[in-house]
Amino acid sequence: MPMKKVTQKFFKTAGSETGLSSDLSITHNDKSVFVTGAINGLTALDFKGNNVKNLQGKDDIFVSRLDKNGRQKFFKTAGGIEDDSGLSVASNENHVFVTGFLRGKTAIDFKGNVINLQAELTPTQDIFVAGLDNRGCQKFFKTAGGKNDDSGVSISTNNNCVYVTGSVVGPTALDFKENLVDIKSSSAIFVAGLDERGCQKFFKTAGGKTITSGIDIYANDDGVFVTGLISGVFLNNGTGTDFNGKTFELKGNREIFVAKLDHNGCQKFFKTAGAGSDLIVPFDIGLSIKANNNGVFVTGRIDGKTALDFKGNVINLQGEIFDEVAIPPDIFVARLDHKGCQKFFKTAGGISADQGVSLATNDSGVFVTGSVNGQTALDFKKNIKYLQGQGDIFIAGLNNNGCQKFFKTAGGISADQGVSLATNDSGVFVTGSVNGQTALDFKKNIKYLQGRGDIFVAGLNNNGCQKFFKTAGGKGVDEAFSITADEKKIFVTGLVSGETALDFNGNVKNIKGDRGIFVAGLDLGIKPDRILGKGFRSKMQYN
Repeated sequence: MPMKKVTQKFFKTAGSETGLSSDLSITHNDKSVFVTGAINGLTALDFKGNNVKNLQGKDDIFVSRLDKNGRQKFFKTAGGIEDDSGLSVASNENHVFVTGFLRGKTAIDFKGNVINLQAELTPTQDIFVAGLDNRGCQKFFKTAGGKNDDSGVSISTNNNCVYVTGSVVGPTALDFKENLVDIKSSSAIFVAGLDERGCQKFFKTAGGKTITSGIDIYANDDGVFVTGLISGVFLNNGTGTDFNGKTFELKGNREIFVAKLDHNGCQKFFKTAGAGSDLIVPFDIGLSIKANNNGVFVTGRIDGKTALDFKGNVINLQGEIFDEVAIPPDIFVARLDHKGCQKFFKTAGGISADQGVSLATNDSGVFVTGSVNGQTALDFKKNIKYLQGQGDIFIAGLNNNGCQKFFKTAGGISADQGVSLATNDSGVFVTGSVNGQTALDFKKNIKYLQGRGDIFVAGLNNNGCQKFFKTAGGKGVDEAFSITADEKKIFVTGLVSGETALDFNGNVKNIKGDRGIFVAGLDLGIKPDRILGKGFRSKMQYN
């Protein structure tokens, strides 16, 4: 069903009067919206304007539930006296799950119970996974990690189970059952599965020699899919190990990986791609992954003048040597089938640093957003695109065979970026930040902005035609972090700066703190189809 007139239904803010808030993620189920992140300070206000209880100091984790009209149902916090954060949130019909990190020797969970962490002499980070019901009652709070900095980065749910990925640093660590795990490398990717009571089903690791992490995870009925980066020895490539413990040669000293596991943690495939040269500082990484009946889709960035795809084929890239050691990365989008066989690997970009940041799918294909830099760049068809400034937002749509349907850009003369995508049957929705006094939307209409950086939300149909482009913000640096959509509404979260700011309707909002958290809901104006005058038909789809 097509989008009609898009209207803001609510714009809620929360935060500290003195500190900064950061690291926000949003999701929804059929009745509610959930957001997690970090909230700073010993005093803060929730989305109702009430004082937040039990703040520990510095950054605390928060998780909040609002109904789809913006009414807050709960606002819960956890953490210690050091910096802690919720980095990713997922939900099913009855529960919300959150992951991130806790820093220090002890912390308080969402019930106010003291939990012991792994840090000894100096504060280090532990992974946490927590589950709460729709009333905000904590069902479990689990930690894992070792003596170094570990973190949960991304979380997903399927069939009442929760799956989490991130990084864990060796040589040993404890899993969520407090069993000792031997880390086969100095830095490892972990993937864990837990049921909705928090009972661990599996905890698997894979790794390289240096910086290695799972960045994004997605679970469906077919399995668990994860992407990120795996690194060897600087300027010396090296080897990595997959989730089966099998050793393989790295093509460069930092590579993209895509892996599939079944719901019991058994690895089905583990594929890598990246720069084949050991003469440069690599920037290869998978940043976003989704899977559906058509396969597994991944985006991120890949650097070098040439690189190897998931088949080992050489691909030519656009970057040029910078400071004699680095070549700025290109955007990539790839599709693999459910056995790990690559179906396409497409790149776009210019001679500056470009990347795909977020990816989403619907029945019409795959969509990707991020940033593209320079005066010109090549799209996925290798057509030249003329850009506005230091960095433009891009959104591209490809069909399931990798054929580009559209490639649209927006932005001004400053650095702009799309950071998160969501889809429904009517199209694709993107959010991020746009900077400067003016900028061009995806139709090349001029938009007048409020300050150094404004939030934007845009909607395009499945053919790339812009249906709306809305901005909000104040005089400071404002940015969005995450977006989610059902069939009738979209929801976005981020940070807004200054004492006051304008919402998406142009109304003045008072901001709680230097940078307040916001959650906004917009109605797409989609009405259910009337069937022969006997009721309505409405299809719901969740990402």
